Amino acid sequence: MAGQTIGVDSVRIGTENFELVSSDLNPATRLTVSKTLTNGFELIFSNNLDDYTTTWIVVYKPRRNLEFRVASLDNTDQTIEVRHRFTFGPGGQPAPGDAKTRAQSSSGGPQETVDAVVIGGEPDETTARLRSLLELAPGRTFDFRKWLRDHERIRRFYIDAGYLTARVIPTRTLLDSAGGSKPRVVLEYRITRGPATGVVVTGWAADSSFVERLRMAWASTTFDQFAADDMSRVAREMLIDGGYVLPVVQTTVSETRPGFLLATVKVQTGPRVAKKAVTFEGMSVFSEQDLLALVATPGATDRAWRNPADLCLAISEAYAAAGYRGAVVDTGPVLVVGDIALLPVRIVEGQAAIAATERRLYQLGVFSAAAIRLEPVEATAREASSAIVPVRAAVSVVEPRRFQFVYGLEFSNAYGPVFENFQNAVGVAADVRDRNLLGRGMSLSFGGRYDPNIKSVRTLFTVPDLLFKTGGSQTVRGYPQEGLGAGEIQGIPIGGTRLLVLNQEFRVSVSKLLQGVVFADAGNAFGSEGIVWQNLAVGLGFGVRIRTPLVPLRLDFGFPIPRRPGDPTFRWYISVGQIF
Repeated sequence: MAGQTIGVDSVRIGTENFELVSSDLNPATRLTVSKTLTNGFELIFSNNLDDYTTTWIVVYKPRRNLEFRVASLDNTDQTIEVRHRFTFGPGGQPAPGDAKTRAQSSSGGPQETVDAVVIGGEPDETTARLRSLLELAPGRTFDFRKWLRDHERIRRFYIDAGYLTARVIPTRTLLDSAGGSKPRVVLEYRITRGPATGVVVTGWAADSSFVERLRMAWASTTFDQFAADDMSRVAREMLIDGGYVLPVVQTTVSETRPGFLLATVKVQTGPRVAKKAVTFEGMSVFSEQDLLALVATPGATDRAWRNPADLCLAISEAYAAAGYRGAVVDTGPVLVVGDIALLPVRIVEGQAAIAATERRLYQLGVFSAAAIRLEPVEATAREASSAIVPVRAAVSVVEPRRFQFVYGLEFSNAYGPVFENFQNAVGVAADVRDRNLLGRGMSLSFGGRYDPNIKSVRTLFTVPDLLFKTGGSQTVRGYPQEGLGAGEIQGIPIGGTRLLVLNQEFRVSVSKLLQGVVFADAGNAFGSEGIVWQNLAVGLGFGVRIRTPLVPLRLDFGFPIPRRPGDPTFRWYISVGQIF
């Protein structure tokens, strides 16, 4: 979000690998900003937070897996690369279709003239009546909106005549233009009239508007097999709106005589009430007033009664936003008390830990997506008597393609100017990576590089770090990014299972645009021994805040206390937004 606010696509802090072959030669923490430009171009700017060297890359992607790069790496080497990347092996999802859709604007480009209008499938006398309804006649300028209105007029003609299953298929054919003449089109309406139709309602005295709604539901059905269900649904919704909250509707469509279909809608209205309300049970995260706000707008209660699934979905989304991704929401049997009907909404909130579990699955590095949902199951007699609601946890994951292969051609000035020593500047490289080694989020890559100066083969094995680390511009200033952990191995911090970070700032306005800041930070990551207060690392310092119309810019100078061997006297940080 911060990146979008200042006009870039992403702002990230972490390790980056810009080489064609997998590398761990410089695993420094970097501040990387990227911006996608027009026509497949992307600009990447990355600052090494350890030695403050800079990398910039211009990327051009004419196709999804092909890219050209011009780069300056950490203020030293300048390279030109061609890369081709593809993935294979188990996992992955089908790529979206490559079919292209061509759209034409009714206002752009040369205007088209209607050359002819063809109406097929009807006798001449009916065709003449249909032509009289059309706005677009031969010689007229084609207009897409008018074409839609003409189609609807023909369709309405058959509905009014009682042919509810009639199908009208419009097509538009562009004729070849010769000698620079105006483009011409032929409009065709292919009509299948179908049998005559009728609708009757039994069991209840339906008025004409009720029957007309049923007729329109039948005419709007995409597939004839669904006509009975669509009419039953519309009838049920109209009855609920009229106060009949427990209607039973059954629709049958039959051929009562040759060439005639009759839809019979049998209605049992049930009791009628003067008021409908929605009640909630099982919630603790939200109050009843919070949930009632979802049905407080005009007509929302009627919509909830007509389609309770939409209300359940809205409540589920509210719980998901609060971290309860596994909340189960459904409706119970309608209760009628006097002239009031109650629609009970039952909620099983689950635990916010479900969201944390999803994040944990994602962080394993094995899956590109992970989701957990709770599905209600039938309760035993004991569970029902104790108000226990049993659920089944369904875990769904998406595994990316396991293997990735990248190869390319590189021109580098590492051994002198490219054009003065072309033979030494050209190199080729390839890299293959297994991103799901042994069923875990471990990665094993095998890469090779060849040029006249370097002939190398490299393997790289990485294990995802799922433990806590701290230090850096957002936590404990004065220390490197994620430079504090529960311990060290050969100078590399190892994450812990517990994390404590404390921040305090004193801010003073210097002018309308500037704020002065002094701060004190403390924190560290800890292992199984728990939080050890004497092991807290402390960072003291000062900084300035520059107010902009969008977000404040932050410049901080942090001094580590205690100063460890190899630590500089201070570190400076540039970032966006306040730390808290």
